[in-house]
Amino acid sequence: MTHVARGHRALGRASSHLTPDQEQSRSLDLSHNYFPDMPLEMTVNMTSLRRLDLSYNELSTVPMVAQSLPQLRELSLAGNPITSLTNTTMIGGAQRLKELDIRQLPLNFFETGAFSKMTSLRTLHLSPFKGVRHFNIPQVILSNSGLRQLHVECHEPPGLQDEMNGVLPGKVRNITMSGEQLRTLPHNLLQGVRSPRLHFVVRNSSLDVVPRSVFQEAGWVRNLTVDVRHNRLRTLGNPSTADFPGLPRATFLTDLQVADNHWSCDCDIGWVEVWQRKKRQYLCGEEDSEERTTCRRIDDDLRLARCANKNNASLIEVLKADVECGWGSSAGGPGVTTPLVVITGIIAMFANI
Repeated sequence: MTHVARGHRALGRASSHLTPDQEQSRSLDLSHNYFPDMPLEMTVNMTSLRRLDLSYNELSTVPMVAQSLPQLRELSLAGNPITSLTNTTMIGGAQRLKELDIRQLPLNFFETGAFSKMTSLRTLHLSPFKGVRHFNIPQVILSNSGLRQLHVECHEPPGLQDEMNGVLPGKVRNITMSGEQLRTLPHNLLQGVRSPRLHFVVRNSSLDVVPRSVFQEAGWVRNLTVDVRHNRLRTLGNPSTADFPGLPRATFLTDLQVADNHWSCDCDIGWVEVWQRKKRQYLCGEEDSEERTTCRRIDDDLRLARCANKNNASLIEVLKADVECGWGSSAGGPGVTTPLVVITGIIAMFANI
């Protein structure tokens, strides 16, 4: 794909002309300029354009080019002074978008059906728009049955409990939370997930803890991967609600990335060392397999993670050598299957007497 960047005030406020290279490109970056609008004549010869980045300009409305470019599949409008999205905003070519970025817009009006005609949408980046009364993300994306990736960036002090309350489209399998104003996560954050597989990411936040209750509410998820790199986290609740993979109505963590945080290495995170052993036992596969490669990558990440309360020693080495939490800590408490195994053994013992 041909990519041309003219961002960061390269074109200036007055310019409305594109170079021949830009007109022939399939990806165009016009971010961080001063465009108050995007005249249709600017893109009249850009019928092959598939990706357009108009973020951080001075656009007050969604430009008509979003509707007129027939091959456009990715559009970023983040950081513009757009205050309204209606049912007629994203029509025409915009209906064929696969990825849309509307983070950090000062919206005060959002019509519930604004995305209803965007049947091709697969990835959506947005913010919890505090200026919109009763803004609810599951309601906004109710008609987007093909949506797979949802990214919520918090740029205002959040309370996400109401914004994330509801059932998400059934194919949403990747949820990313980010933003320096993200300081807490509501317990119902993942309650609306209906996919049996979920990749959960927290990035560049101000969180110091991801509580276990967040994962306990993800009742439909069976296989969970978690990536919480590049935050300020001190502790992470155990995402697994099962002692091993494959249990019905239970979640097992299959992948974990935790480097670049401020971990407090104690029994609150001691489950990681036990989970690592279970991962090797059940999921690492044969030598040279893809599963074994993933396991090696997880091991490397755990060695890179550092304990802020242990002189920045390696997290996994501290958990192995200095923290004694026991097998039960692997589920943040007794696993649902352990008591059943013990009881069954006792019954069998007495039956043979």
